[in-house]
Amino acid sequence: MEVTARPHDLLRLTGAAALNSPLPEWAQASLGGPFPAWARLSLGDPLPESARASLGDSLPEWAQASLGGPLPEWVRTSLDACPWVVVRRAPHPPGLIPAGVRGPERRHRHAVLVPAGAVIRSVPPEKVAARRPRLPRLAATLAAIAVRLADEPDAAVWGPTGSLGFELATGEPVTHLGSDVDLLIRTPRRLEPAWAARLVAAFAALPGTVDCQLETPCGGVSLTEWARSDGPVLARTDHGPHLVDDPWAPMARTDHGPRPVDDPWTPRGPHPQGFA
Repeated sequence: MEVTARPHDLLRLTGAAALNSPLPEWAQASLGGPFPAWARLSLGDPLPESARASLGDSLPEWAQASLGGPLPEWVRTSLDACPWVVVRRAPHPPGLIPAGVRGPERRHRHAVLVPAGAVIRSVPPEKVAARRPRLPRLAATLAAIAVRLADEPDAAVWGPTGSLGFELATGEPVTHLGSDVDLLIRTPRRLEPAWAARLVAAFAALPGTVDCQLETPCGGVSLTEWARSDGPVLARTDHGPHLVDDPWAPMARTDHGPRPVDDPWTPRGPHPQGFA
């Protein structure tokens, strides 16, 4: 099946074993292959220390991540019970999808590269917008969001992400009484900050907390930050967070450069474990 994967889409996999598939031949060739059998790169099994030492610094970031070591046991357990991952923003070669595995606790987040051939099904946030959440407060909040956005032609494509989106797509009960409603609105055309401010005020009056992100041509931008914009805003991109003056303008990236973000979904270190 042909896979179209965008940030926040949920992907059903063939199982945890899919993450141990060898890299395709073209990827091995790009890394200086062919390698002997013991040194074949995989997405879950580490190379011997001697091979990592000789290759590590010369490899692109996505390949270095795949050399980091075996999958944690909780990742295999989670995928065996619920074989779903969420697409994250990260550099990646063709044929591999950057994704994140959710574990039983918030600290359990693991970044992986998923072979496109291992994906059985793809579910974008907008496909679960009409489903009813299990918890009453979340159900009331999502219903109120639907009513509010029905009058917004510029926000016609939207859906829940985060734990609520995961639960609605997979059926796994991962939300709790304190869960927020993470929301994605697809906004291919420019929206004025005043429009965003009105929406922020409307969301603030709802039963539950709403954390909304605008998906713009430049990347993901916080609705709240754009609403009070009088300067650059933070856009989450495949190459990390960047400050931009206008996320709908061509070549929107400014000279302000990357800015670190204290966010459990943001990759950190040489072998990123977070995802966004």
